[in-house]
Amino acid sequence: MSALSSDCPHLESVGEITKEELIQKSHGTCQDCKVRGPNLWACLENRCSYVGCGESHVDHSTIHSQDTKHCLTVNLTTLRVWCYTCSKEVFLDRKLGSHSPLPNARLSHQTQGNSVQDFKIPGNPTLKIPLVTVFDALDIEVEEDELKTRVPTISSPKKKKHKKYRSVISDIFDGTIISSVQCLTCDRVSVTLETFQDLSLPIPGKEDLAKLHSASHQTSLVKAGSCGEAYAPQGWIAFFVEYFKRFVVSCVPSWFWGPIVTLQDCLAAFFARDELKGDNMYSCEKCKKLRNGVKFCKVQNFPEILCIHLKRFRHELMFSTKIGTHVSFPLEGLDLQPFVAKDSPAQIVTYDLLSVICHHGTASSGHYIAYCRNNLNNLWYEFDDQSVTEVPESTVQNAEAYVLFYRKSNEEARRERQRVSSLLTMMEPSLLQFYISRQWLNKFKTFAEPGPISNNDFLCMHGGVLPHKAGFIEDLIVMLPQNIWDTLYSRFGGGPAVNHLYVCHTCQIEAEKTEKRRKTELEMFIRLNRAFQEEESPSIFYCISMQWFREWEGFVKGKDSDPPGPIDNTKIAVTKCSNVILKQGADSGQISEETWNFLQSIYGGGPEIMLRPPVAPVELDVLQTEEKIELETRSL
Repeated sequence: MSALSSDCPHLESVGEITKEELIQKSHGTCQDCKVRGPNLWACLENRCSYVGCGESHVDHSTIHSQDTKHCLTVNLTTLRVWCYTCSKEVFLDRKLGSHSPLPNARLSHQTQGNSVQDFKIPGNPTLKIPLVTVFDALDIEVEEDELKTRVPTISSPKKKKHKKYRSVISDIFDGTIISSVQCLTCDRVSVTLETFQDLSLPIPGKEDLAKLHSASHQTSLVKAGSCGEAYAPQGWIAFFVEYFKRFVVSCVPSWFWGPIVTLQDCLAAFFARDELKGDNMYSCEKCKKLRNGVKFCKVQNFPEILCIHLKRFRHELMFSTKIGTHVSFPLEGLDLQPFVAKDSPAQIVTYDLLSVICHHGTASSGHYIAYCRNNLNNLWYEFDDQSVTEVPESTVQNAEAYVLFYRKSNEEARRERQRVSSLLTMMEPSLLQFYISRQWLNKFKTFAEPGPISNNDFLCMHGGVLPHKAGFIEDLIVMLPQNIWDTLYSRFGGGPAVNHLYVCHTCQIEAEKTEKRRKTELEMFIRLNRAFQEEESPSIFYCISMQWFREWEGFVKGKDSDPPGPIDNTKIAVTKCSNVILKQGADSGQISEETWNFLQSIYGGGPEIMLRPPVAPVELDVLQTEEKIELETRSL
């Protein structure tokens, strides 16, 4: 997908037009088929007044652009601009600045929520990872894993392999959601895989519950409909009516207002289809245009600990309210099977409650307490600052939950742990001793699904101990007798099996070479940079991306084990009149020609960005005086 950017070279062709003129055009009709709005598009080419429709079958605005080669068009309902040539959304207010004839048009504030790459599940970070999936009778395209800044005529150098990081937090709380976005015009479906560490769930009201419980509530992909039906009523009156209704619902007790809300209702509301319309239209790559769409999501991989946040606080305009609706939640057996993706590898989708965080008070002030279950005696305790008190289960069930922590429930894993513990007490003599990762063994002791045995946290690819971990290898391993290893390996698989520990000679040689390389590059850079600083008036500077330079600096200083990829100056460069120049305000640094040649000879990449300091102009009187002196000297 093209990056959403305002760097569009076709903005120069935009004629003078005001927001009032666009609003006046929105009340008209398509100049070809005479259909009325709301899905009308106006051409922004200078001296072109064309207005066309964007319907499913006869897209006259696109036909006009293809016939006339006019690039830019604006949606007269949302005032969002699309460039047909660049195949991306562009933003007039960034281009025109304070002199824009559209000072109040909302042309940029919806940037991050309207492409498939940026759709966010409430409360969760978006991770854009490619996922190859097949849907029957649907046109599928998979999104790239990151937005890329494109500079015309400048190709990005090949980037190094993306380094993966892990932590105990990600091992415990990370889950993945598969999101599908369907264009209602062409039926194209885009799929992304997103990582989450908590689910931020809405608390549905009475009307929402009725929709969720109705048989007609849609939870799957839909067929394309007319564009006009997807627009909701807009305006100040509708806004204040909706706000007043929400305020009343938040103030009136739930037992008076409507039926009991369950945690399953909140989950169903979260995973229900989301209509992408109005200001939240979908940028369809197949249609090359902003379209109405629907979004669906399911869970692909479940975390060991599921963190659920209930949206009890609502902030609008100058007011904040707290939703006091009681949400019923189970202490055991939370079943997430209805929200599992079709091709999910998950085997355990049942959770037991581990802890609850409650908020007492209003939206402006309050106090937090927590209820936690002790795994040793299965009793519940209330934690209120320094006070800890045992409480019955009924107290927990009646709590006004704000954040809930659920843990995967697996009786088979408990029985497996008991079996291994009983084998340890037998202490059978063993001819072989096996070394196993302490990190994986801790997962086996605590996780419902520890996964295959993995000793890769202390072993290299050659099967030896990593040189930089040899000094503290005892902290990373546990020695097990053969019968315990056989039991674990037959149940979980993985490995590799380790009976002898030795420092890998191959990795040791590579580590020494890398250290020598770091020292050489750092010393050479310091010497060249010192000479550059001593120059009084250098004739030329070379610009380098500070993002790449920081990666290189982390490598030569030993903070990063891997060297950076090729020099990547594409994010700090622009092309004007076939010349590559420095982008204004870019995150860049200045180095000498010798330093650039040194780094470029090792890493390659580019492009070259040169700056020549301006030469001080010589005054005319000084030139005339020098010419007179020269003539007098010649005559003598």
